[in-house]
Amino acid sequence: MLQFTTFAQISGSKTIGGSGADYSSISAAVAALNSSGVNGPVVFNIASGTYTGNFTINNISGASSTNTITFQSTNHDSSLVLVQSASSSSSNYNFVAKLNAAKYINFKWMTFERTGTDNNATVVELAGVCNHNSFEHCVLKNNSTSSSAFSTSLVYGSNTGNNISYITFNNNLFQNGSIGIYMQGGSSTSLNAGAVINNNVFSNQYRWVVALYYQD
Repeated sequence: MLQFTTFAQISGSKTIGGSGADYSSISAAVAALNSSGVNGPVVFNIASGTYTGNFTINNISGASSTNTITFQSTNHDSSLVLVQSASSSSSNYNFVAKLNAAKYINFKWMTFERTGTDNNATVVELAGVCNHNSFEHCVLKNNSTSSSAFSTSLVYGSNTGNNISYITFNNNLFQNGSIGIYMQGGSSTSLNAGAVINNNVFSNQYRWVVALYYQD
């Protein structure tokens, strides 16, 4: 007899952190998303606290313009939910949050931070065909730097095999880093499209505030 293990798809309102939560950590919630997918819109309400470590959200089965996935502070206060990862001398896992071909992911009222002074200190990495995602009312920060390296960008999306389109940054604070937002399309005939960067505050970037290449 063949036996199969299946995981229930996720939908509705879920809780992260705190007593009696559906998931003990953001990483645990992301692992469930990656393995199970969704069959309806999902809102993860995150309890106040510091969440240490990094995470990667892949292309989630079932995610769509209707079935969006939102991570947000329960209290709608970015200062109360801190997602933190130390900078590193290694380029491996150089992010707090990585969207790897992820679509329809929204982050609201959260702080993402790289601590320490090593040169690999990217906060958010965008990779693959990564579309229709947003950051709103968030703080993205690392330490002050005199490096112009891409590896200390707050948001980094390279042109290698990527199509990063229809991404929104609205009402965020970008603090420190070599570059606030760096995104590059494939070429003059392979453009990224639909980026919205609105009502943000950029503070103390060493090289550039925003650098966009091959965008439509």
